[in-house]
Amino acid sequence: MQRVSTNMTLTYKIFLPTFWIVFFGIFGGYVWLYNTEDIGSINASNFKLVYLLFFAIFLALFYFTIMSLKRVEMDAQGVYVTNYFKHAKYPYANIEKIVESPFPFVKVVSIYFKEAGQFGEKVFFVPSKKRFQQFLISHPEVSKNLMDKASD
Repeated sequence: MQRVSTNMTLTYKIFLPTFWIVFFGIFGGYVWLYNTEDIGSINASNFKLVYLLFFAIFLALFYFTIMSLKRVEMDAQGVYVTNYFKHAKYPYANIEKIVESPFPFVKVVSIYFKEAGQFGEKVFFVPSKKRFQQFLISHPEVSKNLMDKASD
């Protein structure tokens, strides 16, 4: 079994959102409890509403992007996926395709399943550049059968 996701998955998934929510949550609590009519040159009630909107938007972005990342390991029999609390094994027969994103700065790999499993119909992970490529080179049958379907 070879881990193909990056070492930073735990940091991206748990530590970054936790620190962001705690820091900006405490700051938001202070803003809401602080009694003043103006904050700088901005009306305090407008600032509170804008800050609440900002906090809610970024919370939703974290939830639907960063917090949905998984740690992925692969071997000749299948794919092992974990969110650090639950673990699941998916044989290659249950995988429809593996798609690597075209983003230039951060690569994200999506694994699409034929049927919804424990983590849904698809799983996202940030691949380790070196390990993911090494796995695809050392297992050409997996690479050919699943990665070729991504170009369809």
